[in-house]
Amino acid sequence: PKKFSPQKQQEQKRFPQSGPSSRNERPFPTGGPGRFPDRQPFGARQERRAPETQTREQRHPCPHFPACYGCPFAKFPYLQQLEKKHTLVTTALSSYPTLASLQVPPLVPSPRQFGYRTRVKLVVRRVGSKPVIGLYIPETHKVTDASACAVHPRQVNSVVQALLEAIEELNIPPYDEEKDTGLLRYLDLRYSLWSHQVLLTLVTRNMHFPQARDLIRELERRFPFLSGIVQNIHDKPGNVIWGERFYPLFGRDSLVEKFGPLKLNIPVSAFAQANPPVARKIYELVLEWALLKGDEI
Repeated sequence: PKKFSPQKQQEQKRFPQSGPSSRNERPFPTGGPGRFPDRQPFGARQERRAPETQTREQRHPCPHFPACYGCPFAKFPYLQQLEKKHTLVTTALSSYPTLASLQVPPLVPSPRQFGYRTRVKLVVRRVGSKPVIGLYIPETHKVTDASACAVHPRQVNSVVQALLEAIEELNIPPYDEEKDTGLLRYLDLRYSLWSHQVLLTLVTRNMHFPQARDLIRELERRFPFLSGIVQNIHDKPGNVIWGERFYPLFGRDSLVEKFGPLKLNIPVSAFAQANPPVARKIYELVLEWALLKGDEI
């Protein structure tokens, strides 16, 4: 493999920890001169982009369909997708006698059809001679590409595609679950619709990560919206994504998201709704049903 020999890094302004000022940053910085012999720097090649987020109904023009099974109703128009999901919920409840009489209200559409998923978990494996970052095919451990998924924010996809190239350029071995060898097992990315920042977690088979310094330096240079990188150590065989140990490698280990008037600081390992605009609707509905008066505590 060719060695990664980064040139002297140009001084650049540190990204703020959180806040709306980050919205003034350029979302997709351009790369500098080539950093690998006879090659462009990773992430500088033409990026496969999903379509811009739109609120009107449209078919799902995903570059991974139909090989990817992440969106089983992708071939249907959005309103038809909602109808099918409504049928699934109604059918599931009808199998329980105490719930069969419930009237399921119409599904509330998401304000965003694309670019809405702010929590992304992806598998890193090698398929043939090439690394692949994507999702498991149902009922198998085969991985299909999801590096340009249309429901991911574009900032997330740009980082994923840069990582896909870095795996080859820096000789980072993907995990082999049959042999329990390799290094990089999973990626976990969080995106804040409020601050427009990305928080990246690299799940590795062991703590020894000799390529980490060069990888972090290049990702930091290319993506000023990357607010933090964390390493998670998962040294046991099995399908669980997380190991027990987390080590911050760069920046923050949490991300701030805003849900209506609330700002939540979400750590890398914590659960949060993947669609913040829909989460806000859920929280508002719960408050409406709760009929709180303000003197409950």
